[in-house]
Amino acid sequence: MLGAFWIGWALAVGRCLVIFLILAIVDLLLTSLVHQVAWLVGLRLILGIADAALLPALQVMTVEHVPHAAFGRVFSLNQSAQACGNVVGPGLAVIVANWWGYQSIFIVTAGLQLMALMLWVAYFSQQRPH
Repeated sequence: MLGAFWIGWALAVGRCLVIFLILAIVDLLLTSLVHQVAWLVGLRLILGIADAALLPALQVMTVEHVPHAAFGRVFSLNQSAQACGNVVGPGLAVIVANWWGYQSIFIVTAGLQLMALMLWVAYFSQQRPH
């Protein structure tokens, strides 16, 4: 986690967020193509590293962009959203796997992360001074 913190400061948090989201998307798409357990384990390890880098980046972005008076509420909403994702995500995965098969879970997840990436890029482009 300390390594992810250092990478975040070295690259700037916004870039770090975009880079690791792209890494996660590419990793998920590659994971949908594997047929060997060793490849699956390796790609899931890389996905874990990308996810571990995303969480501190989101925390830093929250601290940088949220007024001090709203910290408690925003962090509470962030934790609630993460907990909701931990419940909804596996439920969605079961539905996707029943309809289209196990490998499609990774494709759908990559699509959801691609939507998140597009939203972040749109957000960052509005934050730049014109």
